[in-house]
Amino acid sequence: MEEKIIKKKQLSIKNITTVAIGAVLLFLLIVFVVKNGSKGADTDKGEEVQSTGITLNDNSDIVIDTSKITDKASFFETEAGGLTVGLFAVKASDGTIRTAFNTCQVCNGSPYAYFEQKGDNFQCQNCKNVFPTDKIAQERGGCNPVPILEEQRTESNGEIIISSALVEENSIRFQNWKQY
Repeated sequence: MEEKIIKKKQLSIKNITTVAIGAVLLFLLIVFVVKNGSKGADTDKGEEVQSTGITLNDNSDIVIDTSKITDKASFFETEAGGLTVGLFAVKASDGTIRTAFNTCQVCNGSPYAYFEQKGDNFQCQNCKNVFPTDKIAQERGGCNPVPILEEQRTESNGEIIISSALVEENSIRFQNWKQY
């Protein structure tokens, strides 16, 4: 009789352990799907990303509707050279539209070498350097976003066009980007 009770307890502990492990695995699967499920979801060719005013045209050039760019940066991701490439556009205090690749010139080998806007500044998530909006696309070198200068883009009829060739040329900077 005692032997039956001991076997029942062992079986009960096994069942509880199996259920607990299953629950943990299910939780991890849900977290993974939620975290990774939206990666790249807004970068389909020709579709506007969250009304930011940045799209891709038929030639895979990036087209920015300048009327939709504000002092709150519009971030965009696309594919080039087999990599995800990020860039952003923001209106500076003088009213000009500044464009840059969303990676730090110095830190771009790091997965955290991308910028987030914090008020009137952008901060590299790797080195934590803070860079003012008004200096975006005005300086090269140092810990700041890789500039897309005026001579590297075309502007007409309220649009800025950044060629797919320029994006492809800079795609190597994104080899480890956001790979964590």
